[in-house]
Amino acid sequence: RYTPTMPLINNPNLKTVNQIHDFVIDKIGEDGVTIHISRSYSTLKTDVERIKFIRQLMKAYNIVIPFIASKKDDNKSEVLRNKGNESYKNKQYETALLLYNESLALAPDGSKSLALAYGNRSALLFQIKKYAAAMLDIQQAKASNYPEDLLVKLDNRRLKCILHLNNVTNEEHQRFETNPLLNGSNHEIPCASAALSLEFDVNFGRRMVAKHDIAPGSILVEESPFTCTLAFELRYSRCSNCLRKSYNLIPCLNCTEAMFCSTECMDAAFSHYHRLECAILASIKSLDLSKIQFLSFRVAIRALTFFNSDINALKKSVDAIEKHMESNSKLAGFSKDSNGELKYISNTYDAVHCLVAHSEIRKVSDLFYRGVVAFTLVMILQNNMDIINNFNDDDTDFFGSLILHHLQTSSCNMHTLSELADNSCQDQQLGNGAFPVHSLFNHSCSPNVSRYSFYECGKIIMKTIALLPIAAGEEIFDNYGYHYAILSKEERLKTLKDQYYFDCQCTACTENYPLYFSLPHIEEYPLTTVPKEAYQKLESHDREFALQKLYVYLNQLSVVSNLSPYPSKQLCDLQEAAKQCLAILTKEVY
Repeated sequence: RYTPTMPLINNPNLKTVNQIHDFVIDKIGEDGVTIHISRSYSTLKTDVERIKFIRQLMKAYNIVIPFIASKKDDNKSEVLRNKGNESYKNKQYETALLLYNESLALAPDGSKSLALAYGNRSALLFQIKKYAAAMLDIQQAKASNYPEDLLVKLDNRRLKCILHLNNVTNEEHQRFETNPLLNGSNHEIPCASAALSLEFDVNFGRRMVAKHDIAPGSILVEESPFTCTLAFELRYSRCSNCLRKSYNLIPCLNCTEAMFCSTECMDAAFSHYHRLECAILASIKSLDLSKIQFLSFRVAIRALTFFNSDINALKKSVDAIEKHMESNSKLAGFSKDSNGELKYISNTYDAVHCLVAHSEIRKVSDLFYRGVVAFTLVMILQNNMDIINNFNDDDTDFFGSLILHHLQTSSCNMHTLSELADNSCQDQQLGNGAFPVHSLFNHSCSPNVSRYSFYECGKIIMKTIALLPIAAGEEIFDNYGYHYAILSKEERLKTLKDQYYFDCQCTACTENYPLYFSLPHIEEYPLTTVPKEAYQKLESHDREFALQKLYVYLNQLSVVSNLSPYPSKQLCDLQEAAKQCLAILTKEVY
């Protein structure tokens, strides 16, 4: 093991993971041991060995990660509330709502600032005619010891809300509901359709295949994540647990970095991950982690709480999972249900741990960088979390190796959670999630399905919907972000190889499908062309039009696919129109 020739002084400018990594690389270069370190690291075979190596290196260079407290602050809360009041007066209601939410997040529990922020937010909600939401905030304000001399204003507002609610039949749009899983639930993979079969190919590994013909619009998977993360920039507008937008977000009682749509979501988050993250979220935020890096950390935390924070039980389980994976590749990630039957269950850690990491083909520099990220997170945990403080060195190295493992699996397997952005045809990224069943789908540059996020029963759910007729025996193909219609074959092959480590052999690549503007137009079927007026309605997020046309487009996809060769402009347009309809209908209306 390499030891620097002289001790180094702590560098207070090391804040982000990239700064910490670059500092280590620079010091190794200055000491003239780059080749030695690279060769030594390349000989390591396990993630535990890699973490031990990084730990010794970080210790040798005396690197300290600054702790940033996530403290409630009455003064800052008041400043934010006053800024919210100014935005409210200027009729900048969306800005005012965010400022009131942040004010709530910073207000100490039981403080006057907390009650006033609830009261002010209720006034805003009344102004934008969200009367039911305003009523909830009035209740919260009163429960938070709202000043007695101002209670008359609250009571008057409450009475006005009741009057308005009596005159309004329904404040909300009707929620879009899909059909149930095609043919019911799969015996082996409960959240997948019984119309699918998991098969194993010597060259391509596991793949999902249709047992019989599947029509466009069929629901093939509906899966809750093992865990998910909210994008940091949305923490004052959406629930940290279910990612849903809410007018009545309530703050974590201890930290300033998480808000929830309900006490149920708050309790679920605390049970699954937040009790271990709460005190260190501000420090983690300062590391400027990527969304995938944060999700990798969250997966490791959720793995620990899945075993009631018993590190020895987690170690024992991981050992059993990996032995099972080595003995039977097709059944990797399967676990016994309550009846003792082997199934691929997405809310168990078995399925998540077995996702492919590609450790054996990653560059040394890639593994080193991920090792530094993993150990940086371990250092924050070690210094500021009671449970980790009780770990011995082996426990700490094991947990660091778990983070490192998921830093590798996440880049190839985790999924973006998104919904249609306001006033746009583009998606807004809400966060990321671990969906092990969806990870079973292989990529095609010409996919036959698409994924959508739904909110059901207080949880976010990802559903896969068929967007082309799929014949019996045909594989179900997702798209990993690189579509033949908008990217050249050369671009697709390079990016897929760089990120996912495979050479794409899908039909679009092997048959050299042209870009969209070079696709053939089938003149014999003019009625299948999506008119300009339809695009305009879809661009304006017309829900009624989307609901009316969705199944028209899906039916036309079936007809045109049987009559004309794929690809064609009509088929491509019909797919995109159906996708836009689904994006509009699955977007939450607040």
